[in-house]
Amino acid sequence: MYEMETKERVALNNSTITVDSSLRNFGQIIIKAPVSGIVTTIDRQQTGEYIMEGNPFCTITRNSDLAFQLNVPYEYHSLVERNRKCAIVLPDKSRIQGRIVKALSALNPVAQTQIYLVAPAGNTFLPEGLVASVLITTNSRPHAQVLPREAVLSDELMKNFWIMKLVNDTTAVKVDITTGISNENEMEIVSPVLSPADRIISEGNYGLADTASVKIIK
Repeated sequence: MYEMETKERVALNNSTITVDSSLRNFGQIIIKAPVSGIVTTIDRQQTGEYIMEGNPFCTITRNSDLAFQLNVPYEYHSLVERNRKCAIVLPDKSRIQGRIVKALSALNPVAQTQIYLVAPAGNTFLPEGLVASVLITTNSRPHAQVLPREAVLSDELMKNFWIMKLVNDTTAVKVDITTGISNENEMEIVSPVLSPADRIISEGNYGLADTASVKIIK
């Protein structure tokens, strides 16, 4: 990374070193990175710059040391303790897997949030100060029937839910449903039991009345 010359080598000057071959490497120090990682700060950039003993050349951050600070309202801290695996959603909507490694003893006194450290999985470089969202699984149900959230309609109070199902190529009927758990993309349908052959409208379904006439655009 760096090549350094001691003040003794500078005092000898190049002419003396050229005459005496035994002094070729005298006072010449090659500095290599002690660990692999990303250089985050460079304290010395100019060639020939003088540096005092103990002063840093640069700062290297190992990818394994990168972590997000997760602020969790204290009433939900038990959910985090039960499930340490999570998904990190970056600002560009990409996702990487992560793991909640530990909780810090500090508590935000104003927001009353518990602070956790979330380590991203794999060898992923992320810039310092990046703001992301962390998704944690709070409930799961195997073998559940689900539909895209766009296919599920509701009233203003979010108490009654229904879907629009095609009975033929031109008619859609309203089917009341009971919903279960959900995430940002899908919603569980507890009842009725749907068939894989059922055709559910997911686009253009808003505002349709029962037994509405529709036209399928392929």
